[in-house]
Amino acid sequence: MSLSKTTLSKTKRGTPTGPEDEEQTFLDLESRLRRGELAVPSRWGEVARADPGERRWILHAMDLIAKAAEKAGPQFDTFRAAALLVDRAPRRRFDPGTAGRYFEREVMSVSGMLEATLPATLTPPDDATTARLTRIHQTAPPRPTRVALARTLTERAAWWEAPIRLTDLTWLEGVASSLQRWMRDDGPLHAAVCPDGPLHDGFDFARSIADAGARDDTPAHRLALLRDEFGYPAEPGEQWDDPALGVLLANSPAHVTTGTWTYVPASVPGTGWGPEEAWPGHLYRLLTHELLHRLAHPAYLQKAEAVPGGRVLTEEVVELLTAEFVEASRLDPELGPLVPDVVESRHTEAAEEIRELAGPEGLKAAYFLGRIEFIGLT
Repeated sequence: MSLSKTTLSKTKRGTPTGPEDEEQTFLDLESRLRRGELAVPSRWGEVARADPGERRWILHAMDLIAKAAEKAGPQFDTFRAAALLVDRAPRRRFDPGTAGRYFEREVMSVSGMLEATLPATLTPPDDATTARLTRIHQTAPPRPTRVALARTLTERAAWWEAPIRLTDLTWLEGVASSLQRWMRDDGPLHAAVCPDGPLHDGFDFARSIADAGARDDTPAHRLALLRDEFGYPAEPGEQWDDPALGVLLANSPAHVTTGTWTYVPASVPGTGWGPEEAWPGHLYRLLTHELLHRLAHPAYLQKAEAVPGGRVLTEEVVELLTAEFVEASRLDPELGPLVPDVVESRHTEAAEEIRELAGPEGLKAAYFLGRIEFIGLT
């Protein structure tokens, strides 16, 4: 698929020659994408009021999708695509003809085309594989004892007794901005093709960054940290007043799924954590992990919460994906210097087995697109 660098590709009516021709060209393309459906009024009234650059983007985008739809198959909703292109045009990033096919990737993502067609090349697991996946999903991960967990909390809290220095939040925001740009425009496709997801709905990852110390120290936040970071789901009514947990809460990453903030440590830890020069790369990894959390499809999260092995899906799979995406960003000029020579992962055998059974693309289709049938869930 290719576009002319300066003019709209030729349609049945020919190439538009000026503003007076734009309306009919739009109506022709809209009708083609709507496949003759006339019940919904045309969007031309909105498009006509847009600036010339926006109208040009819409016409090129609709032309591209109209041609590509012929090979996309019936799973691609072209009626929805026509509306999405008009809706997303004010936030467009790449002009037609931009080198590197960035315009094409943007259009095929925000129109929902890749969301529909990427999973179409995959095959759901057979009965035997589904049975193996089901066993994983129905098995709760081992829960640490309270005594062992308290010891771990004390050891980690010691890292923060004498922090070396503060982290520059402006630098963190810059990394977050570069990461969102890379994830949307250059990263593995599945993460960026949900047109209703955070990468296309106006979410600004950099503006969400906040010092973890600003998070309220509440019983609910303490229990959430124990569950998410340490795999310890507390019993109803269980209390944790350990001072070490308060220290870690003020220095641990977290995100508010339905809110605004992404909390990250604002201090460089002291003795015991590791070499100071490794801290920037560690923060980059944390930011990647937190952004991936925000990109999880609601259908995936809803199902993960309903199975005993949900933590494998919500935390360990994210850790597995984090390692994959950090490694994939190595060649990016802004992010590459933050990628360590060896990218390690803390994911468990259960997460690895899910990826092996579902396949890397099947796992990403489930996680980012909500196609949970590819990991044996319904």
